Amino acid sequence: MNTAPWWVRGKISRALAGKLSLAARLDYYSGEKDPSLVEKFEIKVRQIKASNPKPPQRTQVNETKTKKKGRSKCLK
Repeated sequence: MNTAPWWVRGKISRALAGKLSLAARLDYYSGEKDPSLVEKFEIKVRQIKASNPKPPQRTQVNETKTKKKGRSKCLK
């Protein structure tokens, strides 16, 4: 995961946490290891990398849209 681009590391970490949670529950309740979880995780990582090939675009902050403090005046 250390070699993954910075913009997909969080997504990969969440996928890994989910698979580890499933693996822990399977091991606790059935006592058996499921090798298909590793394959599913690798497929998921490939999907994440394929759907996010470039870093997200940064949005420019428009400084003219600052909120005014105080009361707003209502016209009647």
